[in-house]
Amino acid sequence: MKFSDFLLTFNGQIPSSFPEGVYYIQKQNSNFTSEEYSIIQSDTEDHIPWATEAFGKLPDAVNFWMGEEHAVTSMHKDHYENMYCVIRGSKTFILHPPTDRPFIPHGNYEQGC
Repeated sequence: MKFSDFLLTFNGQIPSSFPEGVYYIQKQNSNFTSEEYSIIQSDTEDHIPWATEAFGKLPDAVNFWMGEEHAVTSMHKDHYENMYCVIRGSKTFILHPPTDRPFIPHGNYEQGC
């Protein structure tokens, strides 16, 4: 789905040809630096200087996620340091120490549309 089509769904203008669901942009591999988001890249910096200083290097990747209030991220483990910025609304993170791993049930889930 193109970013422009996603924005239609985000603003409640879902074309009848689109399937019902909760729409959420999620890609990895530094998706924010791709041509697809060039229209909003000029609104950001290449890196966050204080984060670059804290991590001791430039970011390995810059990813962009966007979703509406019904979007939920499943529990997962990130293998990299992260910075997260919420532009509007809220995001709740539940952090578990590694020692909790034996007590956390896990399973596979179907991928969203």
